[in-house]
Amino acid sequence: MALLLDTHIVPGETAPRALDRYCSEVFPLLFGRKAARKALKRGVLLVNGEPAHHDHRVLPGERIELFEEESRRPAYPLALRIIYEDSHLAVVIKPAGIPTNGNCFRTAEHALAYTLAPSPEADRLARPRPVHRLDAATGGLLLAARTAGSLSALSRQFERREVEKRYRALAVGLLEGEGVWEFPLDGQIAVTRYRVVASSPSLRNGHLTLLDCWPVTGRTHQIRRHLLEAGHPILGDALYINSRETVFRGKGLFLWAAEIAFRHPFTGLPLRVSEEEPPKFRSLREREARRWERQYGGDPR
Repeated sequence: MALLLDTHIVPGETAPRALDRYCSEVFPLLFGRKAARKALKRGVLLVNGEPAHHDHRVLPGERIELFEEESRRPAYPLALRIIYEDSHLAVVIKPAGIPTNGNCFRTAEHALAYTLAPSPEADRLARPRPVHRLDAATGGLLLAARTAGSLSALSRQFERREVEKRYRALAVGLLEGEGVWEFPLDGQIAVTRYRVVASSPSLRNGHLTLLDCWPVTGRTHQIRRHLLEAGHPILGDALYINSRETVFRGKGLFLWAAEIAFRHPFTGLPLRVSEEEPPKFRSLREREARRWERQYGGDPR
């Protein structure tokens, strides 16, 4: 059997529930119910030491174990830029345009296996594993575990919302100051803090606003949807608002995972890693400002 990643004992007060749904909620390493079903199908998720079907009903006192899943795919030959690395973890840049993981070959997870050598630690993973996900369209900092211990510990930090993530976004329209968005998403509470960094005129959109966003909760596409609800969609968001005013050909989504802060899983010390947004953020703002000035001769404010 492969390396043990995590163990969970079902609490005594737990009502019977479908195993795949239950595991997707208690194991941070499983990104959703579909991932839990795949783990069950491949025999790396066991109940009391034995394989179980996804419709098994969990019972109090049962021991559920998650083992490392052996990858049958070769490494994707893409050298990711490493921002921080030690024997337990790494922080790399995920390029915009490729998914973090999934069924396809061209993923950041498969590129991690190409970029990082196996850890020298005794509990090393066969392949590095992303600890969280970035949208395919979003580039920036991706935290990866190199050992089973760090994978479990970092996943628990995400589960307890102890990891701080800052995103840099370029949005349509004029925002000022700072604040909090609490628009519910998919029937669930969703909270995002934001702070304006700068604004500039735009011939297409009146204004463009550069801002930092901190997702307090982790709903799907949370920052993109909160900005949309606030009336300030992110430039390049072809999924939620595809128009010639907001999507610039060849530029992609203007959302960047700029900073991540967490406790090191081995030393316990705080670790903060940051990386500036790509040059396209500044160059597009400057180009739009020049177009405005040529048309109107000055700042609209």
